[in-house]
Amino acid sequence: MYTYAYLVGTLLPLSLWIVFFAKSKDVRKEMLVIGTNVGFIAILTDFAWFLKDYWYPLKYISVINFIWQEFLYSFILGGLLAVPYEVFFNKANTVSNINAGRLIPMIFLILLPFLIFTNLLKINSIYSSIIGLQMSFALVFFTRKDLRVNSLVSGLLAFLVALVGYTVFLKVYPDIISDWWMLQNLSGIFVGKIPIEELIWFTSFGMVAGTIYKFCHEK
Repeated sequence: MYTYAYLVGTLLPLSLWIVFFAKSKDVRKEMLVIGTNVGFIAILTDFAWFLKDYWYPLKYISVINFIWQEFLYSFILGGLLAVPYEVFFNKANTVSNINAGRLIPMIFLILLPFLIFTNLLKINSIYSSIIGLQMSFALVFFTRKDLRVNSLVSGLLAFLVALVGYTVFLKVYPDIISDWWMLQNLSGIFVGKIPIEELIWFTSFGMVAGTIYKFCHEK
């Protein structure tokens, strides 16, 4: 029943990704770079943390199929949420060389909560991820005023993508949340049939995805 479920969910935001990619040549490199990196990071965080306490689709999908579908989904999502500000407001992407002094702290803030809150304190990994993303958002918000609107626009789009995407997805697979997610480990709060953790995570991820490329590169 769920053999192709993740692939179906993966393809839901693809049309919007194609529109963004086709609309502006200036954002294509950023979409590809962020998408690729998010794809690899998603695989790492899933096998290190999320598949242990948050969700477990491997009951229905083989490990190999899960890996490439997870990469594809994260590639599309990361690329899509990296550039909505530039696309919607027709802004040129003006960055040059990467700044390791900004990149390293950003990665540190994203991953540190997993090590402290999940590995040591045994707090569910989705909450650790949200904390890390919000810490990264705060770093951008308080050090780069020029990226504040960008971050908020990306977060709003991420929320809408999650809300609409899950609403459509659950029409096709109405029981997938209870079958794939470890709901006993979550708050039990839902928006419709969507765990509130999913919507908070998507919004937090969008806030960071929309600015990380600009933040970690020189103007």
